[in-house]
Amino acid sequence: MVHFRAFFDAVPTTMTATLPLKRTQLRVIALALAAGLTLTLDLHWLIASPAPISAGWEALQFVAFIAYMRNQRTGTLVYATTLAVVFLLPDAHLAWSSLLPYVAVIDLIAHRRTLVAVAVFLTVHIVQLPSADTPADVLAPMALWAVICAGVGLLLQWVGGRMNALEREAKASREAADALNRQLRRDIADTLHDDLAADLTHLLILTRQLREAAPEHESEAAAVEANARKSLGHLRALIDNLATSPHSQVEEPTIPELVATSRKALAQRSITLDADLDNTERLLPRYGPEASRLLAALIRECTVNALKYSDDGDLLSLVVEPVEKHLAITFTAPWRDREVPAELHGGHGLATLTSRFEKAGGELVASRVGESWTVLATIPIAPAPDHPGTTHSTELPERTGASHV
Repeated sequence: MVHFRAFFDAVPTTMTATLPLKRTQLRVIALALAAGLTLTLDLHWLIASPAPISAGWEALQFVAFIAYMRNQRTGTLVYATTLAVVFLLPDAHLAWSSLLPYVAVIDLIAHRRTLVAVAVFLTVHIVQLPSADTPADVLAPMALWAVICAGVGLLLQWVGGRMNALEREAKASREAADALNRQLRRDIADTLHDDLAADLTHLLILTRQLREAAPEHESEAAAVEANARKSLGHLRALIDNLATSPHSQVEEPTIPELVATSRKALAQRSITLDADLDNTERLLPRYGPEASRLLAALIRECTVNALKYSDDGDLLSLVVEPVEKHLAITFTAPWRDREVPAELHGGHGLATLTSRFEKAGGELVASRVGESWTVLATIPIAPAPDHPGTTHSTELPERTGASHV
């Protein structure tokens, strides 16, 4: 179970890779490339073409476009005003900078500012009507550019939407992986507390009894007791570190929330978890306070194993239902005979979980059944509470969140 830490430390690098550049940076780079290409064509025009060009107005177009690049909202007004003024001047002869308005229109559509894009587009063409020989000279290219700008702008809008969706999925995956990681750390802390810490405490009690029963072995028993105390101290520090990891104060998720978290993690591999546990939360109190923790641990364990062994697109099933005097849990997944890296193969998760179920009076069996891998577990109905005044001897103080030994 400890080896799961290595698995979850590796998850963010594969499941939650983020884009190297922010969206605004990508926009500025794309617009700068368009302006740079246009400027290069203008320079070639000046050098190679005898046709007249108004260099000053051409430069003003680039300055206004740079203002638009730096701030889309205020720059749009500046750029539209500049366009109107330049196109209305009868002696202004523009070259390739006349393409920049269409770049701005595409950018506005891509950012879902459709009305502003239409206003800029109409401004470019309406101000050209007075100088045109016939309206057709303006309307024909206007229709062509309308199709081009709308098509490219909507395509970029769709790409931007997909990027947003991928970022949300990456964030959800990271949160799901972090939640599973935190729960696994707390499970490890619980297991160390319940098993190893209990054994060391029992050893201390036996050592004290040995010192009283055999005074001649006082020094040997004292040495054993000292080493046991030292080991218990180290173990306590380890459990505290696991149980008080960042976000450990967050309230434990409910079973439906845990199922939703598992589904998010599995969805990154297109794995589907079929589980209808809406009524389970209502049934769990009948089976004692440990039932919820055991079911949560089983869900997390099966999720981790599915991420390691299942194929993309596999369908998993989780069924929880009351049967006679116990709660029956069945998890099934397609059987995959697959080897995983040694660092991801803990080999102790289900074994440790089986021990926890048995301590609670239930059982857990995992095996291959035909072409499926099946985990069957049961949790018995909790016994009736004892009458007031009944006392029980304990060797360990009650733990709270596995933060104490």
